Amino acid sequence: HVAKLPVDVVNLSVNSITVRSPVPTINRPIPCDVEITNHGSKTVRDLKLTLFLNGQPSTIETIAQLESGTSRTVRFLPVFTSAGSQILQAKLEQPETVPAELREPLLEDNRAFSVIEVISNLKVLVVNGNSFANKTDQSATFAQLALDPLSLQDRRDNQGPIAKLPENSRPVQVQEVEVNELAAMDEPGVFHVILLCDVPRLPKAAATQLARYVSEGGRLWVIPEQSADTEFYNAWKSDEADEPVLPCQLMERYEHAANANAAADVDKAVSIASETAGTPWLKELFERGEHDLFDLTVSSCWKLAPRDRSVQHLRLTTDNPLFVEHTVGKGRVLLQSISLTQKDSNLISRVSFPVLMHLWTQSLTAGQSPETNLAPGSNLTVELSRRHGSSLNPMDDENEPAIAELTLVRPLSDVDEELISVDVDDSDGHAFVSIANAVTPGVYELRSKSDQTVLQSFTVTRDRKESDFAIASEEKLTELAAKPAFQWFQDVDELTSPGITTDGGREIWKTLAFAVLWLLAAESLLIRWIRKRRMVPSSLQPNSPTEFTPVEVGLRTPRIDGQVDSDVVQKTVNHRDQPAGGVPARPRPMASSLKSEGGIP
Repeated sequence: HVAKLPVDVVNLSVNSITVRSPVPTINRPIPCDVEITNHGSKTVRDLKLTLFLNGQPSTIETIAQLESGTSRTVRFLPVFTSAGSQILQAKLEQPETVPAELREPLLEDNRAFSVIEVISNLKVLVVNGNSFANKTDQSATFAQLALDPLSLQDRRDNQGPIAKLPENSRPVQVQEVEVNELAAMDEPGVFHVILLCDVPRLPKAAATQLARYVSEGGRLWVIPEQSADTEFYNAWKSDEADEPVLPCQLMERYEHAANANAAADVDKAVSIASETAGTPWLKELFERGEHDLFDLTVSSCWKLAPRDRSVQHLRLTTDNPLFVEHTVGKGRVLLQSISLTQKDSNLISRVSFPVLMHLWTQSLTAGQSPETNLAPGSNLTVELSRRHGSSLNPMDDENEPAIAELTLVRPLSDVDEELISVDVDDSDGHAFVSIANAVTPGVYELRSKSDQTVLQSFTVTRDRKESDFAIASEEKLTELAAKPAFQWFQDVDELTSPGITTDGGREIWKTLAFAVLWLLAAESLLIRWIRKRRMVPSSLQPNSPTEFTPVEVGLRTPRIDGQVDSDVVQKTVNHRDQPAGGVPARPRPMASSLKSEGGIP
């Protein structure tokens, strides 16, 4: 049945909230894009779009006009002052002066939620394998200058940087160690990314420790110098993942010019092949054109032989990879073919060099936090172990897992909560909570049962197609009518199925049972009547013939010549002439009987 919808309908929706930073940190603006759509048939004006942070209004934007059938993306720049799960909410409202007949009847899709994981800062460990050289000839120096310049300032004992800036004001915090100090570090897992800068080879203990760090989810960035030991790097394997650590094999050095300045004067200088940008953020950077990376000139680099599962993000004009990445266990490893020194290229003198270093660091770190915005019906596994210095472990003691409570906060009623108890699984020292098939859109919180501490928040998003109330076209109706499962009705009165009536149908088993009993009774009466009609009269002996019965009798008649001819004559005997009992006990002589009837002359 085709519903008669109004021609003019107001229908707005907030489709999504997208956080554009792969690793949000505190005390700095985080780009958040909110997409809204006008599904209705009229242009709407003076809309108010509000962004809420953890339930509190943060920023309000006014949309002067939104045409029918169009979408718009509004960018917000919220600043978070604390780490942890942060709940974003975008709400779209019409002006209060709009008449009631022009207001939208469906308000449930006029807001959307998103949960993002905010950290205090990115912790980066720089392993310097060339600390005895001049500072200007060390890749570690330029890595720290690009990522965290304050880390290079002189420090006094037990004091912070001379600049006296608070630690939380630095979104990236870099710590430098020498290669011989790496094995003595107790917990390298507190660092989001570890950079190997100009390290010829690693001691065995340090190599084993780093391989384990990567296989358990760490991020490793290898920047080899010309003195790198190819035998060590090509044979370096992760015992836990049973695969090579590096995504490429180091082949040999490629010497194009004496230095980067000389390489710039050579015809067909080696540079970046722009069409080889693989990752989305690299493509976006190159398409905007707000960089000077195309002015890169390379004087020498490592020739790399990528492995089967490695991903090449950028290549040089010589077709040699510049950045190659692959996955090892739960972690990722990035290898670049040039060092961060003037001897290999002029990269460190490019204005875009710090931008590129920050983007690569954030790209490597992305994915370490769990997915917090799920489609309806998705499954979620939350790891509640200690990660990056923040404890999320709800274990009451080492041997007995705690029971957590899953709290559902419905989007239509923020005060209504549904508590669901879930178990915590302990596997190899890691605590996991599995949440399956969450379908109701809204905000969920995973809380500790003991003190109600929020351990993890996540959202179930709404299906965007549910917000589209556009009237079906004639082509769509024709397409539906062609399906065998559909049947068209001209009016609702034609629908006779009990399933669509207001009372929900009625029971008919009693009627059917009565009908069956009535048929059985009628059948019984009919059988009795037939048997009665066929019953023998009581005056007759059992098995006696009734009324008239043909009887064969033998006759002998003499002929003139004295012979006797035999013949058979059929005579009908009337039993009514017989005495009671049917056939007489002693038959009459045939001759006398015939004689009395005149049969013999």
